[in-house]
Amino acid sequence: MPASLPYRLFSATLAVVFALSTAVQFNDPDAWRWIALYGASACAAGLALASRLSRWIPWIIFAVAAAWLIAIAGPAWRALPETGASLLEMRMQDLNVELVREAGGLAIVLVSMLALALWRPAPAIAR
Repeated sequence: MPASLPYRLFSATLAVVFALSTAVQFNDPDAWRWIALYGASACAAGLALASRLSRWIPWIIFAVAAAWLIAIAGPAWRALPETGASLLEMRMQDLNVELVREAGGLAIVLVSMLALALWRPAPAIAR
């Protein structure tokens, strides 16, 4: 039975956002890591949209993103005051900007996968 409309819209939005995020990683110095993480997140959202998402998939992606965020959290937090307005510019100014942006991307994955893991959709009402 298909999931509710809000759950399907949420899943579709995540699938598109993560697919686009995957596509723009090819010029990144550590592209393969981001392509894997965003690609897995897009697949999880696509599976949720198709009502085929296993409970453990978003938790695995969440765990990987959490471990990665923990690994860079200290340097990213220390770099935050130095980056300021540089975060809003498209080009990467230095490693500090890269760290803070990576922490932000990981936080988005964390929140998204947590939502997919915890939001168990009620079936849509058949008419």
